[in-house]
Amino acid sequence: MKTEDFKLINRLIENHSYQHALDTIESIISQGNDKEAYIFGIYLLHHIILFDNYSQLDEEKAKNKLLNYYKSSSMIFSEDPDYLFILGFIMLTGSNLFNNRSYYTRYKKSMSSFMIQCSLKKERNNTIFLWGSFFIKGDTISYYIARHIYNSKITNLFISKWGVVAKYIIHEYMRRDAFINQANNVITRAIIYLRLLYYHYKVILLK
Repeated sequence: MKTEDFKLINRLIENHSYQHALDTIESIISQGNDKEAYIFGIYLLHHIILFDNYSQLDEEKAKNKLLNYYKSSSMIFSEDPDYLFILGFIMLTGSNLFNNRSYYTRYKKSMSSFMIQCSLKKERNNTIFLWGSFFIKGDTISYYIARHIYNSKITNLFISKWGVVAKYIIHEYMRRDAFINQANNVITRAIIYLRLLYYHYKVILLK
């Protein structure tokens, strides 16, 4: 996606000019398989259907478009770690919109969990993905990682790369982890340190 298109789509979404944003996204996708356009399209349609009273949009058409975007993009970008991570978090709400029930029935694991954990396997040094992997498993290590990276250079770079989509993940999920009140004594920090060493990840310990 061109930088000017990225900036335009983010501005339109933030200003609630959803139809203009969707038209722009559709135009980019029609010119070729653009990962960013698909992700922004899925995010925006998901947001409109579940969270925003957008009377001009036909809900059934929006659901069909969302599913079409998801099916088309997943065939192309299913090995891409950014795609897996972001789509995994989007699917945490309204998972039925993505028609993944057969996957859960077969594997007894949500598609969200599978995608988020796969993103870390493909990019093991990504601290955002590391947090997400612990978060989706309900592991309290995610609290400590979130507290360390929230409002840091790491999350700022994530936002600069993914705009409103990154802000959604950080504000809706990471923020909650970062401000959970956890014991912060020496023993607790030592246990966290040893567990992180066990997983062979390089993260800076909280002071």
